[in-house]
Amino acid sequence: MKQVTDTVYMFESTKSSRAFLVKLKNRMIIIDTSTPGKGTQMLAELTAGGMQASSITDILLTHHDADHIGSAAYLQAATGAKLWMHKKDIANTMGRKKRPLFKSFIGTFMKPELPEITGIIAANGEIVPGILAIQAPGHTPGHTVYLNDGVLFSGDAVKVKKDGTLRLLPGFLTADKKTALESMQAISQLNYTLICPAHQEPKHFTAL
Repeated sequence: MKQVTDTVYMFESTKSSRAFLVKLKNRMIIIDTSTPGKGTQMLAELTAGGMQASSITDILLTHHDADHIGSAAYLQAATGAKLWMHKKDIANTMGRKKRPLFKSFIGTFMKPELPEITGIIAANGEIVPGILAIQAPGHTPGHTVYLNDGVLFSGDAVKVKKDGTLRLLPGFLTADKKTALESMQAISQLNYTLICPAHQEPKHFTAL
């Protein structure tokens, strides 16, 4: 694992879609789980870092896309952790609602094992001590970002430009562009100095 801050680590086996580890006083938290089949490599990284799978207390999912929930079921079974997601993305995650457009096509060849959502996020707020969940819809209806001690885990809500400002992912990956733009503006007003997007290296943030 690559250390990002004193408490945040990035799984190096998840470069195609980033997953992160947050070590708090009484919690060890994984944020997103990358694509299917990454779970064994992620657990191997934990072991190499002197940590045990049983130490993971929570798994937080930013949204329902297959490259974010891909190894959730495997990691949930291996760790016994509580699995968190916003209620508006659960139907897609569990296959009860079809993913839209291009994401449906991706789902024909990337099929995650279905996890059990045991922690349902319904509103903004602290879901575990030290972790604030903030809804940022647009990319998906229930997309959620997570904030911990000045570090924002942004999933696919935004990407970061070279000048440190924010932009959206391409339109064909965004369910509702108007809502996504509103979420991006709201994200830019949050109190953080480091942003950890899903498809980029962590970057320092420059306010709009």
